Amino acid sequence: MNFRKIKIALEVVYGNIFLRKKVFGIGLPKTGQTSLATAMRIIGYHVVQYPYFDYQIKSNNFAIDIPVALRYKELDKQFPNSKFILPTWKHKPWLKSIKNHYRNNPARKRHPAILKYRELFWGTIHFNQKIMTKTYYKHNQEVVEYFKNRKRDLLVLDVDSPNKWKKICTFLSKDVPSIKYPNENIGKYI
Repeated sequence: MNFRKIKIALEVVYGNIFLRKKVFGIGLPKTGQTSLATAMRIIGYHVVQYPYFDYQIKSNNFAIDIPVALRYKELDKQFPNSKFILPTWKHKPWLKSIKNHYRNNPARKRHPAILKYRELFWGTIHFNQKIMTKTYYKHNQEVVEYFKNRKRDLLVLDVDSPNKWKKICTFLSKDVPSIKYPNENIGKYI
């Protein structure tokens, strides 16, 4: 099998996603991550949501969810000049949403890999208001602190912001689409 020919064929179809600058979504679950993933597809990114394996991150130029949020510092070093988006949401509605998400997606119904990431990220596989509230504040604060001297590499994106398209596209030097910003899973867990 000629891998060079396969690589060239893939580049013709998809562009060279291996050489494109990576963007990582590093927010908590239930902070508009599915909407952000859809938005990134609309503006031309190859997206992987909840990447279990390194090759999934390497073969896409936008990755998002807990496996990415857990490793953002490592990914920053592994993929120099990458950009990072931290979607955020006010604590009270976020807590209600994450609680309902865990109630509707209990550990007994989840894949073992997802449970592994839940344990690594939260320290528990079940909803725990105290632990999740602490992690909510700690994660967001640590991300902002990590990028404090590299403000051009981090976009903190409030999911309630009315101009998400403009913020994302300005941050990534992309044209703003003429369609409404996607709203996925709205109200599903509230």
